[in-house]
Amino acid sequence: MKKFSFILLLLTALIAPVFAGVSIVNLSVDYQEKPLGIDIANPHFSWQMKALDAKRGYTQKAYQIVVTNANNQVVWDTKKVNSDISHGIEYAGTPLKATTRYTWKVMVWDNLNATTSNSSWFE
Repeated sequence: MKKFSFILLLLTALIAPVFAGVSIVNLSVDYQEKPLGIDIANPHFSWQMKALDAKRGYTQKAYQIVVTNANNQVVWDTKKVNSDISHGIEYAGTPLKATTRYTWKVMVWDNLNATTSNSSWFE
């Protein structure tokens, strides 16, 4: 029984960090949820972390934003950025085209090194 308990404890310790205790919500591009017809060359991205449990103290340690065009080609990838900033991150990819829908995905690493992500779009 001790061996089984040890294995269960070990598996829990290895698997638990993979599942984040937070979700990413309120994704916005220049203060809009899914803006249509923005005329800003370098829009700004924002999001919020929301705890999924009663624990407190979750913080963002890093993020990555990936923007793809209608053909699913990457037009901007920040790679992993070690920062707690989650508001007003300026687009710095290839020039955006008019009447094109772009999808963006943000991945966040929290202070427990767990990751979570969410995606949205803008045009």
